[in-house]
Formats: sequence, C-alpha cells, structure tokens
Amino acid sequence: MDFACALYTRVQEARGRGDLETYKPYLSGAALRQLEQLDGGLRQEVRAFVRKRGGVARPPGKFDVRGVIVGGAQIHDVTDSQKHTISISVRFETNYTEAYGDGNGERENTFYCEEVWRFTRRRDVLSPPPERIRAFGCPHCGSTAERRPDDSCQHCGVKMVAGRFHWHVKSISIVRREARGPLLTSDVPEVGTDLPTIAQPDYNAARKRFNAANPGFSWKRTESRFRHIFMELQQAWTTLQWERARPYQSDQLFQSHYFWIREYQRQKLRNVLEDIGLERMQPVKVNSDAFYDAITVRIWASMKDYTVNAEGDVVCGSQRRARPFTEYWTFIRRRGVKESQKQDSACPNCGAALKVNMAGICEYCESKVTSGEFDWVLSRIEQDEAYVG
Repeated sequence: MDFACALYTRVQEARGRGDLETYKPYLSGAALRQLEQLDGGLRQEVRAFVRKRGGVARPPGKFDVRGVIVGGAQIHDVTDSQKHTISISVRFETNYTEAYGDGNGERENTFYCEEVWRFTRRRDVLSPPPERIRAFGCPHCGSTAERRPDDSCQHCGVKMVAGRFHWHVKSISIVRREARGPLLTSDVPEVGTDLPTIAQPDYNAARKRFNAANPGFSWKRTESRFRHIFMELQQAWTTLQWERARPYQSDQLFQSHYFWIREYQRQKLRNVLEDIGLERMQPVKVNSDAFYDAITVRIWASMKDYTVNAEGDVVCGSQRRARPFTEYWTFIRRRGVKESQKQDSACPNCGAALKVNMAGICEYCESKVTSGEFDWVLSRIEQDEAYVG
C-alpha cells in the first residue's frame, strides 16, 4: 500500500511536469493514455476559459499538478494467488490541484477523485523491503540510471518487462472526478457512530499468536502509547503545529494531514478542538506481515469541534455541544521490535527529548522514528462508516 500510494502521488506530479516517461516501467500503455487524456481535457477547458475572458487561446503553456493527497486507499479485489500472474485492484480517494498558465494568468482547479488502479506482477516476485519500496528506479536493480531506447536499464542491461520484477499498473479506471476544493466551513453530520464494531473473525486466535511471538508485549503499555498519540494529534491539529504530531505518524499519513493544516492556514481558518475526551478503545485486529506488526483499534471519543476565521468568528461547528464520534486507527511497528521502556515524549532510540525534522528523523541521534523501527506509530485512520475490516 505504501508503494501504491507513493506511485499514485509521483505519477500525478509527473503528469504536471510532462514527465510520465520516467514511470513507464510501472505503467502500461493503456494507463499512460488514460493519464494523458486528463491533461488534454484540462487544456481544452483552459482554452474555453481564456476565450470567454476575451483573450487569445495560446498554445499549451505551464501546467502543474500539485497538492496530491491520497485520502483513502483500499484493496478492492485480488485474483487467484495460485495463478502465474497476480492482479490487485486498489481504489483511491484523492484530492489534487491542477494549475495552468499561458501568459493570460493562471487558472487553478482542485479535484476530488475516485479511481481504481489495477496492479499486476508475476506470482513469484518479492516486494522490496520498506526502506526501498518507494524508490522508483529500475525495477530489477534499483538503479536511477537512464533507460536505453529499447527500455533496458543502462546500469544492469535488463529490459524492463511489465510485472516481471515489480508491481505494474495495467489499467486505470476513473470512477469520479469532480472539481471540488477543500470544504473547510461546512458541517458534516457524524455517520456510523452507532454501527456495531467490526472485528477480524479470528481475533482471539490472532492475538494469541501475536502474544506468543512477542513475549514482552504489554497491552496496558501499548494502550497508553495509543492514547498519548491520540491526544498529541488533536493538540497539534487545533494549534496548527503539526510538527508536534510528526514523531507519531507514518510518512504517508503525515503528508495527508499536513496538507489540510496548510489549507486551513491558507484560508486563514482554524479548526478548534476543546474538551477532548477519549472514552475507550477496543482492539479489533492484530496482523503481521514480513516486515510489520499492526494493531487496529476502534476509538470512542468526543470533543467540541468548531472552525473560526481570522477575526475569531465561528463559521461552522458548535462551541457549546460536544461531538461524539468513533474511528478505526491502525498502528504499526517493525516486526520483532521489543517493547520500548522510554517515555512517549522521548526519542524511542536515544531517549533524548523528542524533536524530529519534517522527514521524521531525530535531531539528536539521526534515527528515523516514524517508520515503526522503535515503537508504535499511527499508519491509518478510517471512518466507522467506511471501515470494512
């Protein structure tokens, strides 16, 4: 999923630069054509816009795709794992901004999109480890060297055949694409709070297996860690100091949240959270793969939630009424990591006061603390009405 989300972001940005060829080893001809059609549609819109203003429709000029945010990504379906080639469909919910300038000014459109990307690869291919999964060089050797005209790597000489060494996007289906900017001043009713909790069918057995593999595991300590992360995120959000929450989130989740923080700042708004109460949390899923352990919990909480403008006027929400809600939060930790005995406000590696840069690296020991290498970090937040287990 890290690979899929990173590829989606990189490809959209490359579309703006006119540089889709860089990602040709990961995109089929059909997928490339689908992406190129989006550019053509925008340029037609801009020409019509310029003519309406009485200007001259000039040849295509500067085009940019920015602010790409993957708000949601779910595995939609998986083909039979016994076949020679495996396909996985990933459904994305995203936002991004397309901007176009040609000397008559710049036009900007922000889009909300739902897309299904179908990834394929050979069954016997292994994914790169986490530290290499977002490197988009040669799928065979990982080199960033240029490709030869025959699509072979200049470094290792291997021709980049689709799906032979890595996941490859076979097709892209645009389910919905609407010009819709960030809605920061609308009251959205809470949905799904009263829905029954969804737990994995074999949760008790999965937890026993996890406990056996992690003899030092303490749910009391882990729940305390999760609660600390929950409160830190709420405080960081309401103060617009998102660097405060940086140590506790995966890179992908941080970038998504940071976009919205910047958007509030750009619109001179602040989403105020007060009387924050975390009532209870219930573990519903325990899972391990080759690299990570993951625990999903359902959280019941409430808070006063309202938005104010630069003058301090309330533009949405309520200062008086607390808003109850539930969500499913998934935390990850590198597999085999022992329980940390350090305080949550300290670096889990060196123990110094927790201070990290935007890349999630401790400013004292230079360890990356947001990768789950040392302690649990938040990887995913799903709304109760959307969570499927």
